[in-house]
Amino acid sequence: MNRKLFRPTLTEVKEPHPPAPRSHSNGPQPHKKPAPPEQTHAENFYWIKQMQARTPVVVVLLDGETLHGTVE
Repeated sequence: MNRKLFRPTLTEVKEPHPPAPRSHSNGPQPHKKPAPPEQTHAENFYWIKQMQARTPVVVVLLDGETLHGTVE
């Protein structure tokens, strides 16, 4: 079986390609990703996970006193 290699010639590599024409419309570009949502509610998922795991918490007050508890 005779196979042909698909490789660009040296002249094709050296010659610059013309820039692609850009549309000047004010509409959204189709290749851009949409903006992320304003609210992801990730904080809610985090606290629910901590509550289910009953994560221990220590709060140190300004005077050095410590309060021990769990996330509920």
